[in-house]
Amino acid sequence: MKTTALASLLLAVLALLFSGCSQPAFEASPLPSAADAPTRTVTIRGWIITIPSDATNTVNEGPDFSVTYFDFPKIDAHFGIYEGHAPSSFAAEQKDTTQQKDKIGGQDVVWTLWTEKKVFKTVFKAETMMACGEEYGTTFHIFLSAPDAKTLGVLQDIVRTLTLKNADAPLAGLSEETKLSIVRFFSQANNYHSCVVDKADVSIDGDSYQVLENSEKTKAVVLLVGKPSADNESKVFHRSFFIRLAKGDWARVSSDDYETEGGVWTLERSLRVLELAEKQNLFSRVELKANGAETPPKKK
Repeated sequence: MKTTALASLLLAVLALLFSGCSQPAFEASPLPSAADAPTRTVTIRGWIITIPSDATNTVNEGPDFSVTYFDFPKIDAHFGIYEGHAPSSFAAEQKDTTQQKDKIGGQDVVWTLWTEKKVFKTVFKAETMMACGEEYGTTFHIFLSAPDAKTLGVLQDIVRTLTLKNADAPLAGLSEETKLSIVRFFSQANNYHSCVVDKADVSIDGDSYQVLENSEKTKAVVLLVGKPSADNESKVFHRSFFIRLAKGDWARVSSDDYETEGGVWTLERSLRVLELAEKQNLFSRVELKANGAETPPKKK
C-alpha cells in the first residue's frame, strides 16, 4: 500500500517536471506605459522606430548595407535591423520553428520564432523581413533575442512602431536655403543636393535645437528652431557651424557661406547643446535632401 502511494507520488512529481520542459508558447506583450518608460526615436533609412529612453543603439556601416543594434540591459534582451540586399535568414538553420503573421509599417509580414538551448538557459529568437522602400530598393532583416516569450513580445511591440517617413522628413520644416547650406557644409565628392548626417533633438530652458554631425564627428551644425508656421516652415532663429580641432575641441566656422549667427551667448549655448547631445548619445542617422542647384559654395 505504501509502495503504491510512493510510486504514485513519484510519478506525479516526474509529470510536473516534464511538463515544465515542454516547448514554451510565444506570446505578445504590451509595452510599459509611457509614464513608466519614456521613449525616444531612432531613424533608419527614412523609417522611424520608437524605443525606451534607457535602451542603447549602435550602427555598423558596411559598403552597401548597415546594421543597427538595440540593446536593453535591464531586461537582458536585444534586437537588430539589417538594411541591405539579400539578407541571410537565421531561422533557416533551425528545425523547429513557428510562424506568426503581423503588420509592420503598413506591410504584411511573417515572424519566424524558435528557441535555442544555451548553458543553463533557453533563448527565445524571432526574425522577419520587409521591404525598406522603393527609394532604396533594399530589405530590412529584423532579428530578436530575449530571455523569455513575454520579453520577446515586448521587443516585437517595439518593432511594430516602425513608421515610414519621407527621406527629407527629419528636417522637413526648414527652408530650402537652410537645408542647402547644411547639405553643402557636410557634402562630399561634389554632391551638393543630399547628405547623410546624425541628428539629435535637444531642449534647454524651453528652447528647441537640432544638432547635426557627420559620421566622422568632425563637422557639426546647431540650429535653434521654432514651431512650423502656416506654410510648414520652421523658423531658424540662429545657426552655428563647427569643425572639430585636432585636440578634440569644437571651433566655430566663420565665412560668408557658413556664417555663424549670434554673439558670445549664442556661441556658448550652441556649444552646450552640442556637448549635451554627444554626452547623452541622442543621435540617429538621417538623410537630408535639398532642392537647390548643385553648385559648390563660393571660394574666397
